[in-house]
Amino acid sequence: MSLVKRSHRRGTLNTSLLLAFVFLCLLGAFLHRASWLGPSSSVGNINDFTLAKEESFGFFDDIPKKDWLRRKALSRTRMHDVNFEPRTFRGHIAASAPYHQLNWDPDFSCSFKDLVGDKWLCDPHRLENQPCLVLSVGPNPDFMFERALAKMHPHCEIHTFDPASREMEDLPPSVHHHAIGIKPSYEMNRKVAAVKTVFMQRRRWDVPEKTLGELQKELKLQDRQVSILSVDCTGCEWYTYKDFLKIGAQQMVLEMHEAPGNRNETMFDMHNAGYVIVHKDPDFVIKSGGGYTQYTMVKLAQSFFE
Repeated sequence: MSLVKRSHRRGTLNTSLLLAFVFLCLLGAFLHRASWLGPSSSVGNINDFTLAKEESFGFFDDIPKKDWLRRKALSRTRMHDVNFEPRTFRGHIAASAPYHQLNWDPDFSCSFKDLVGDKWLCDPHRLENQPCLVLSVGPNPDFMFERALAKMHPHCEIHTFDPASREMEDLPPSVHHHAIGIKPSYEMNRKVAAVKTVFMQRRRWDVPEKTLGELQKELKLQDRQVSILSVDCTGCEWYTYKDFLKIGAQQMVLEMHEAPGNRNETMFDMHNAGYVIVHKDPDFVIKSGGGYTQYTMVKLAQSFFE
């Protein structure tokens, strides 16, 4: 055999070995990436999203199992120990800024949290393909949130409740205003009753009130899932919050004014009802003696916390 033929065969063999080596490297890289992504990656079976969908009552339908489990693990690290207790003054009200700043940090993350008007919502784009019912207690006088949400999602049916709202001209057709306040449907213990007394003393006039359950029945909304419950009623949140929990809204946006004597009971009750905090927006400007903090919460199944 000539030296030329031998050299040609050797070159062909080397090329084949090189191609085989490159193939094995690419295969190894692919297998490594597949193992890193895990069976719950978005490129896997659609059933990988089942856990998140089940534990969020259908709200999160595209989060892979691996990512959802990571969220669960991170949530468990937020044990919500009360790290600071402010000194109570003026009867049953304490300074809110340090209490809300040093306690109750967010314990869940939303990938596309967004500011809608003056309210932070968790992934508002998810409302596009879902039935949308919004209850708003104490809307801003200019209906900033409701107008912005109606523009973003015209299919949302929005009901507002406030006897004192003013700028109601040119409201979007999907926003329905009701000139009435809310009251609790349950008997309050002495601590909560004292808190109510403090806030009620600040009112300058009497207003008509009904419970949220009564309003839902009158409007034939009692059998529908509430997508968002927004509450800014300047104190009533502390003595009507148990009615909020009965509604079981997918999201709650609450303006928590000051820090009354039942502050820990209220916050723990909401947490134990399955609500995780996705946003906390403190306002340190002193208003009505104490300012407020806006919390955005999402309801999850009890199995999420297990």
